[in-house]
Amino acid sequence: MLDTFRNSAKGTPGKIIVGLIVITFVLFGAESIMSIAGNSSPATVNGQDISEYDYQILLNRRQQELAQEYGAEAALQLSNSPFLRNEVVNSLVNEAVQSQLAVEMGFEISEQQILESIANVAAFQVNGVFDQNTYLRVLSSAGYTHQTFVAGEKKKNALSQLQAGIFGSAFNIKKSVQTLAQLDSQQRDVAYLAFNAADFEADVQVSDEEIQAYYDENSSQFMSEEKVKLSYLVISKEEIAEQAIVTEEDLQTAYESYITSVSTSSEREISHILITSQEDNTAAAQKALDRLNAGEDFAVLAKELSEDPGSAEFGGSLGKLVEGVYVAEFNTAAAELTEVGQISGLVETQYGTHIIRLDSINKQEAVPFELKQADLEVDIRDRKARDELIIIETQLADEAYATDSINDVAEAFFVEVQATDWLTRSTMNPLMADSAFQAVAFSEQVINDGVNSDVAKMANGDLVVVQKRDYLPEQVEPLNDVKSFIVANLTTEKSIELMTAAVEKTAVNGADITQWTLAEGITRTESTLPADVVKTAFALPKPTSVSVGSSNLDTQAYAVAVTKVNDVSVEESDLSNAQAWLNQMSSNSQYQIVFNSARLSADIKIRQ
Repeated sequence: MLDTFRNSAKGTPGKIIVGLIVITFVLFGAESIMSIAGNSSPATVNGQDISEYDYQILLNRRQQELAQEYGAEAALQLSNSPFLRNEVVNSLVNEAVQSQLAVEMGFEISEQQILESIANVAAFQVNGVFDQNTYLRVLSSAGYTHQTFVAGEKKKNALSQLQAGIFGSAFNIKKSVQTLAQLDSQQRDVAYLAFNAADFEADVQVSDEEIQAYYDENSSQFMSEEKVKLSYLVISKEEIAEQAIVTEEDLQTAYESYITSVSTSSEREISHILITSQEDNTAAAQKALDRLNAGEDFAVLAKELSEDPGSAEFGGSLGKLVEGVYVAEFNTAAAELTEVGQISGLVETQYGTHIIRLDSINKQEAVPFELKQADLEVDIRDRKARDELIIIETQLADEAYATDSINDVAEAFFVEVQATDWLTRSTMNPLMADSAFQAVAFSEQVINDGVNSDVAKMANGDLVVVQKRDYLPEQVEPLNDVKSFIVANLTTEKSIELMTAAVEKTAVNGADITQWTLAEGITRTESTLPADVVKTAFALPKPTSVSVGSSNLDTQAYAVAVTKVNDVSVEESDLSNAQAWLNQMSSNSQYQIVFNSARLSADIKIRQ
């Protein structure tokens, strides 16, 4: 997770930033991870529950990935399938097995180390310094809280230590390294001949019988979407807004509300002293408050008395007061401070007793009425249009229900009836792009009953009613409509068959390769030849005279011959690369063995 946000930028020294991170979350950011009646855990591993929270986070992430890769509709179908659930649960089970294995083998990382790492992540910084608000925002957008993020990082880093420990124990003998380096450096002389299916199309004949058979056997490919022609009417929110009357009183009232909102909107920075582990927290805090009232410096006293390890070192500073981060009692008391330097009374929370000081306040300046008037008028018209549409929506629904004719409804509301051409669910136009319109367009009462639809409330606020003019259900398209498609498919299939036969006839030992394209001394990373030619050439055995093979890539194929294998001297860098590759393969294999053993012996229960 942290890798997503990390780059090489360095910020203020870790211990300073860690203090800024710790303060809010240690004292005020404790959240519970989805408390659900009963055991809703999707699985347990050796008695340890996998949390529903982790399951939902990973499921949502996979759904987003599917939507990006396959589109929203396909992603929705896949998201509702048991396959995706099983994939997510299995992934979490594997993660739990590895995490438990890391703990069992003594690999762990402290929260302090994680916080120090977080402090150096550029995505969490402003001007090179860790910024708590930025940190929270980035985490929230990724679906994490501070606690879940840090817990995940601890697991991830412990797993990295486990993997590094196992990988570090892998080794390979010198002979294996030498052999791999020699093979990897090998060069080959080759000849090849290219074949393209398109070159055989002229020899293809497709009969009417074959076309009919293909049509009958693949009828599901030729299903047309259901489609509908509609009559519809629109009650336009924009038009109602334009007709709305805006009075001077409306403008003055709106401006007064604006002034009030500006006066109560401010950015505050605060400090606090926390007393949490004394025999009588309230009494101890009161003594601290008395010392403050007697004139002692707040920052000095915070360093001396505060039991919040994250802020005490910095004079009790918490930075910005962020809505929703602190517990309610603390947030309310801090928000009631109005003058810089003002100190609260004793504030009791679940964490102990606090004394809060307002360090700074940045109040928003109100825009003069003359400059704000145009925006206020737009807002008033929009609000009045929305209020009016609430009433109209009820009346429109009643009228549409009371008559079988959309024309009657249009006359009652003094709007025109409009008409669509054929529409399918995949039709690309502004109407069908709105899910509310699509829902009523293909609703049962419109398609089957032929009556006016329910009122559709569009995304832009418009109200729409539709009625069917014509409808065609999903059906197999006529043969004549898809004949050209079938002929093209059959032609391609047959041309590939002819090409394949020609390649097989050509790519035999003893073939005359004098007219083939020649290439000498090619390597495994050769980029001047087709990749499949290179791959085939290095898959063929070392020739006594000539080794011949072939490769097929759908509509293209190659006959390939190797005439000579050239062993070249191995450089030190070749040996180093071979060593690294073998180490990686051995490490992966060794880790897989360890993991497989742990998984097989684990007590895993998956709830259906």
